[in-house]
Amino acid sequence: MDRPSVSGCLRVCKIHSASPPIQRLEDALASLSSPSETEALEAMDESYYVLYHGAIQSLRRLRQIHIYFDDVEDDLRCEFPDCDAHVAPSIKTAGGLAKRSKILASLYELTESAQTALREEEQLKTLEAPELCACALHLAVIFSLMALQYDKGTESHTRRRIRHAELLTSRAKLAGFEKDLDHAVTIYKELLALAPRGMQALVPLRRYLESLLNRFDSFQNVGDLDATIILAQPCVDIVARPARDFRVMLCKAFSKRFALCGDPKDLKSTLSAIKNSLLATVWDDEWDRFHRDRLEQARGFLALIFRRLPVTQMEHEQGVTLLEVYRLMLRLPYRMMEVGADLHLGLPGLVPAQGLASEVFEHALLFSSAQIAVEMLEKSRDVFWTQTLRLRSSFDGLPRRLSKRLRLLAPEVETRIHSMFSAKFLGEDDYQEALDELRTAQGEFHCLAEQARTVKGFERFMMDPELPFSSLAMAAEKGPVVILAVTAILTNVVIIRSPTSGAQHMVLRGMSLKKLGNISNKLADINARSRNGQASDLEPDESSRAGKPSTRGAGSLLDTLWREVVGPVINALGYQVRLPALTLVIPVPLRLIEVLRKP
Repeated sequence: MDRPSVSGCLRVCKIHSASPPIQRLEDALASLSSPSETEALEAMDESYYVLYHGAIQSLRRLRQIHIYFDDVEDDLRCEFPDCDAHVAPSIKTAGGLAKRSKILASLYELTESAQTALREEEQLKTLEAPELCACALHLAVIFSLMALQYDKGTESHTRRRIRHAELLTSRAKLAGFEKDLDHAVTIYKELLALAPRGMQALVPLRRYLESLLNRFDSFQNVGDLDATIILAQPCVDIVARPARDFRVMLCKAFSKRFALCGDPKDLKSTLSAIKNSLLATVWDDEWDRFHRDRLEQARGFLALIFRRLPVTQMEHEQGVTLLEVYRLMLRLPYRMMEVGADLHLGLPGLVPAQGLASEVFEHALLFSSAQIAVEMLEKSRDVFWTQTLRLRSSFDGLPRRLSKRLRLLAPEVETRIHSMFSAKFLGEDDYQEALDELRTAQGEFHCLAEQARTVKGFERFMMDPELPFSSLAMAAEKGPVVILAVTAILTNVVIIRSPTSGAQHMVLRGMSLKKLGNISNKLADINARSRNGQASDLEPDESSRAGKPSTRGAGSLLDTLWREVVGPVINALGYQVRLPALTLVIPVPLRLIEVLRKP
């Protein structure tokens, strides 16, 4: 292998550009014919200590700028227990060089994590933070390469090659080092050629395909995607947890290929891969407690598709296939909510499903019928109430022994879930013990539920509910049901007049998400002012003085809502004077329109 040069990368680092050991290291590496020369080793040794102690000090200074970094010292003590009196491993053995490389790489990971926080956390963006650099990573790569040169032919050589490729992949994220990905791909390809056949080849194959996808992200070479697709496809039907990664990579490769090339064949392949390789029910047990990741992956792949081809430009056949994908996605929130988790405990776990209901509703209206759109919308919303009420359900009608056990176990599971959030644990072992007990109780509950499904009449006991439109339409027995859903450019309305009338779809083009957001913000400001006793554009009325929202101050805004949203709906219903009982189903953000019932 060629000896690397670090002269460029270290010179651009303001922190270490004037460090004598670093300068000597640059000069030595640039002039020597062999990196094992005494002068180079001495410069490397001195540079190691400079970078080690410099990184430790920089990380410790973070504690002085914000409470966010209070745990830095604990992290350092855990990772580097001898950080105050550190003695470096030998620089003259492969093992010592590998250890030095690992230490510097770990320091860089902590540094990179801090940089990410300073860049992305709102509370930290305005701080004057100490400068953090990547010099530790560059020297880690050099030590790793030297260790490889020293231990060729040994049993540890393969492991160290993998580690070296990981370092190169990490460094390739830095500007100017993208070519490191070529070296990483070469290493993984060579290791794959040496790997045994069969299941033992899955791990080196996964590493190789991941390196190809990483390289594509930097250079946009479609050949990397084609190679990934060819090698991943034979693995997608393997029933084993390691094969799960290949199904995800196949979806990723197809979606990136479509996003780059726009070929309709790639779109068909992408949707098929997402449907059959990622979301199909046959893989439910394999994903087990990772359904959140599953949903995030699927939505990410669809986002890539939509950037290339907006939904409104899809052909009907493509849209129908898209709806099949969404039907499978709607199953996942039920699996993401743990049994017994009520709303305040379960909602954080459903963050990846945010916006899914409105998205599905809009697309179903485009490519199917209003009835199907209603079914899919209710499936999206129903997860909250189904999961919340599971442990509060009646178990009457089940065999006595089974009913009694479920009735006793349900509150136990719920209590354990609450204690996981409220109890103060003495340590990690204490927490893990409580978590294991919860998992055991939940597992027993699931087993009992499966037994209940063998009883006649309980075949779908505590399973995802079936929500046919005919049953949902029964809500219109006492009066029409109106569903309002705002999008980026318009508002969709579905009207169900009676249980047997079907569903009517209409479009309100005068109310967009942006326009509604502006109205909502202005109303919130007016309400806040009226509650605080401040004057708005009009004097507050009696309602506002009583602590209720001012209606006079918001008159023009409410008039707009009535004119653009409520009025057209009333006209479509054909009411002239008096309104019957009227039910509005209003996904956010149209919740600001209050539901009025008039006799």
